[in-house]
Amino acid sequence: MAGIIYLWFLWGVWIYSTFILNKNHLYRTKISLIALLLIIIFPFGISFDAYSTHLSLILHIIICFYIIHQFGLAEKLYLIVCSFIVGTSYAGFHMFAFYDPVWVVIEKNWLCVTCMLLLSFLLYTNSISSSKRMILVVMGTTMGEVFLAIIYNNNGLPYTIGSRNYLDFLSLSMLAFISIGLIQFVSSIASQKLPNKKGAVNHL
Repeated sequence: MAGIIYLWFLWGVWIYSTFILNKNHLYRTKISLIALLLIIIFPFGISFDAYSTHLSLILHIIICFYIIHQFGLAEKLYLIVCSFIVGTSYAGFHMFAFYDPVWVVIEKNWLCVTCMLLLSFLLYTNSISSSKRMILVVMGTTMGEVFLAIIYNNNGLPYTIGSRNYLDFLSLSMLAFISIGLIQFVSSIASQKLPNKKGAVNHL
């Protein structure tokens, strides 16, 4: 069922922030409320003219704008340019997959996630830019969804901006970012402990 990965992801975020995350964490309550709100509005969407979108996508964008407004002017401009690059790449990927699906040799969502992750790491090479990469993928792929909606609607084909399949893709992208972050965290702890062990051996 389309959207099930997104829902499971949100339930996981809500459970983690409500029962596992430190109660003194600054954003604990906000994360819990946002996750719960996204679950509640998941079935709903809005239409305007020939276009339709899910309310979840609109809330994603509002959250991203709230975070982005804290950035400096140069960071905002860079993010806009990078979002356009990601958006055109995302739209191009889906157009190729639509017109010539033979070359998509593995599951489309996973292939798209891999491409978007690689692109985000190329555009934000700093190791501490994980949150900016997440925002970039959300903003860029949303822009790509708008591009696709315009292309499809101009050709008489209905297209929902931020469909349930897109929400699944977005969840897989966030899970991939979280997994990479955990791997980096574990490797940094391991690298800190190794010199200590070597020092102890040399002392002996």
